[in-house]
Amino acid sequence: MRRSKSSHFDRLAPVSAVPVTERPAREARRAVRRRMGMAIAALAALLVPLLSATSTSATSAPEDGADTFSVASGTVVVLSSSKVVISVPGSSPSLMITCTSSTFRGKTRSSLRFPTGLPLFTDASTSCTDNLGFTDSFAANSANGSWAVAEKDFTNAGAGDEGLPEPNATGDKFMIHMPKAGLVDTNNWPCRLTFAPSGNASISGAYNDAGTFSVKNAKIPISMSGPAFCGPASQTVTLTATYTLNPGIFDQG
Repeated sequence: MRRSKSSHFDRLAPVSAVPVTERPAREARRAVRRRMGMAIAALAALLVPLLSATSTSATSAPEDGADTFSVASGTVVVLSSSKVVISVPGSSPSLMITCTSSTFRGKTRSSLRFPTGLPLFTDASTSCTDNLGFTDSFAANSANGSWAVAEKDFTNAGAGDEGLPEPNATGDKFMIHMPKAGLVDTNNWPCRLTFAPSGNASISGAYNDAGTFSVKNAKIPISMSGPAFCGPASQTVTLTATYTLNPGIFDQG
């Protein structure tokens, strides 16, 4: 029997699984998938080191740099207070000394700490007074080191103001560095109070980054000499005061 031409051609040209008209679309989809895969790989290569660095910086990165004051090094800064109260609970009766004028004067340096001259604690130009009607004469000295002041910027540690725009008073502190035995008060009881008799002391308080330094019940060790009513030889007194800084410096860096 004679075969038809159509069956002869069918045997020579097998049927394709994908119609010819769909091949360009399939190739296009493959190309798109290849490009997407390459893009994802490239993005991953960028993100992995970035995320790693971010994780490391959250735990061990340094602060935002060395801090300095907002004024030029060598700028004269004056701290002044119109009321300093020193409480001496160890005396009998308890002694409370009030000075209506206290000043510190120094020049800034390239850090957040600078030395000052000897501070003054007076009632204007005379001795301070106490609640028992006596007078208290304060004399500062630098025999065991210089007096100094410093600002302590609140480090971030996950919650501080480092890295934020300054001035920023979140947690900032200001402090007075008192050298060993650097302040002596003699009153006409007579009692003699030597502040920080065994080593340096710090008087610390909140600072608003705008010139206001507030000290509340800062504890200072003293040695006491005099009659029995002056109290024990070793005591702790407290100091409360608000100092104004002129100019109102703040930290930056």
